[in-house]
Amino acid sequence: MSNPELRVIPGEGCCNAPMVTEPVTESDAVAFAQTFKALSDPVRLRLLSMIAARAGAEVCVCDLLDAFTQTAPTISHHLKVLRDAGLITGERRASWVYYRVVPSALAALSQLLDASTMTVAADA
Repeated sequence: MSNPELRVIPGEGCCNAPMVTEPVTESDAVAFAQTFKALSDPVRLRLLSMIAARAGAEVCVCDLLDAFTQTAPTISHHLKVLRDAGLITGERRASWVYYRVVPSALAALSQLLDASTMTVAADA
């Protein structure tokens, strides 16, 4: 049974996403891997989704806590991981922290993963 190799062929009007037109550099791979590692936890992925769902507006950590069974310190740890990965920013006001997504970070991930403009051909 043959195992055809897949190769990526850029389509017309292909974007410049590194994985679509050329391999990522070593330094970009390290940065993207750190970002994906931050997103590999279900709680962090949900937190990012909840913050991003505010469409550019900020969300108070107090509004995030009720959606989880984890303790506030655990949620704070997960938010710190997302901040350290550059996916969100936080601003302390009095005793609460307000979070918002970093649009450029999400755009970079989207561009990396966007395969809609490429075609895949199988060699027999």
